[in-house]
Amino acid sequence: MEPGRKAGFFMFGGTVKRAIGFVVWLLLACGSAHALSQGELNSFVEPADVAGYPDMKLRNAHPHLYLKDEGDFDGDGQAERVVFWKTDQGRVYIASHLTGSYFQELPTGTLSLSKDMPRMGLRTVKPGVYKTACVKGYGKTNVKCVKSVTLKRDAIEVFTFEAASTLYVWNGKAFDVYPLSD
Repeated sequence: MEPGRKAGFFMFGGTVKRAIGFVVWLLLACGSAHALSQGELNSFVEPADVAGYPDMKLRNAHPHLYLKDEGDFDGDGQAERVVFWKTDQGRVYIASHLTGSYFQELPTGTLSLSKDMPRMGLRTVKPGVYKTACVKGYGKTNVKCVKSVTLKRDAIEVFTFEAASTLYVWNGKAFDVYPLSD
């Protein structure tokens, strides 16, 4: 927590933070996919959509305010873009333009422009080894625990500034989901 920062999420105690973080993690990791049509996606989430919220100071650390990024997610040697898309109804989806398709939705489920976007971001994660939330004892109990994931190419991390973080890795047909933290 930044010195002097007293409002918002950080007013809650550790137990409440963990509970809220777990709910957001469930949304990120277990959200049902929504079939998107190009007509449904109206525009990118803009800086004005998240301006004025406490996490703006953290957003300023990223050249695109954690609202979009680029990386070689499909391993073809070319950069693809990942973005938050919004609709006129205030729904938000995360999609990436991959080679051979116009866009591919990440399985995060539907997000809310007013409720979720002020505290959510995305970024490219470079190749390497990443420990998952399973190491800490978090995650769905009906899924095999994967303690770490080794990336050979870029992947996408979707996160809240206060807690939850989930890694999305393209496997050639869909995104595999790995919770990194609750």
